[in-house]
Amino acid sequence: MTPGFCNNIVYNLSSHCLTTDELFVLNKGLTFVPSNPCMHNEVITDIMLFCRNLMLKSMFGNDISNCNVPKKASGFIPQLSPTLHLFLSACEKDVAKYYTEGLFSKYYNLTTEQTTALKGLANNASITIKKVDTGGAIVLMDTAWYNDKIKHLLQDDMAYIEINPVSVKHIVDKVHKKLNTLKNNFSITEETYQFLLIEKPVIPIFKALAKLHKCLNDPPLRPIVSGRGWVTENVSIWIDFLLKPYIQQMDNILIDTGHFLQILGNVTKPASVDNVLMVTLDINSLFTVINNDYGITSITELLTGLGVTENKIELIRDLLTLVLDNNVFFGSWLHV
Repeated sequence: MTPGFCNNIVYNLSSHCLTTDELFVLNKGLTFVPSNPCMHNEVITDIMLFCRNLMLKSMFGNDISNCNVPKKASGFIPQLSPTLHLFLSACEKDVAKYYTEGLFSKYYNLTTEQTTALKGLANNASITIKKVDTGGAIVLMDTAWYNDKIKHLLQDDMAYIEINPVSVKHIVDKVHKKLNTLKNNFSITEETYQFLLIEKPVIPIFKALAKLHKCLNDPPLRPIVSGRGWVTENVSIWIDFLLKPYIQQMDNILIDTGHFLQILGNVTKPASVDNVLMVTLDINSLFTVINNDYGITSITELLTGLGVTENKIELIRDLLTLVLDNNVFFGSWLHV
């Protein structure tokens, strides 16, 4: 495939010839949302939610002492004050008048031709559209080529194991059983248990992003799996909450690029740079090459050195094992 760079952010590695309208739509970016007339009931719902938030703020003030603690979202609906009731009623009347009298003007951020081009791209199964691994560009790939690359990644038997749907059910049951055991042993509270428990999990999808900065003609793919909705999602969030205070105490942790540049700025410049060598390191498939047992042992040693109690260390070890041993996703087939 011969790559082509089109209009700033679009790389076309596919055999599909893009039209002017298709290029225009793609250059809007993958987060672009075509205008859609807002429905009356949606506006009213948003106003009601706004009033609920105002009432909660009035009742509980600005107390943020426990707001960062992960917990299940509350469905509590407070009784509105007379002032908010009056405000809500006035808004409902104005919105009803706005829609019934046709006061709103229909605005569209795409022309008819561009809307047709967008639908054509969305319905074209022969191409796959993704953002690139680095930067804000967009890449078009032939779906057959993309799927072959995905299958090649999943052939790594050291990292992935193919399973059947029955095994998925067993994994979900195992996670639920372990969480229930932790609750019964008083290792976690009822509130934490309710947060960690995901009764109807969604199997994640295995995807990949093209590394165009590595190669334009035949770019490698970086695998990526979003665990959103999976049975261990909230366990991962809870582990991150537990470990963050301790990780921040480590000297060899980089938070982000800004943190790295700050460290470099504090380095004393040597009198001579002839014997100075700056080295960078890039690890291929970082997460899949780290042995689970080694990772858990490393975390255990860190927590022990920081004086964390044995009970808390054991809880973190149990939760880490639960997450690392029960990652399931759907690629060309179910994998773990």
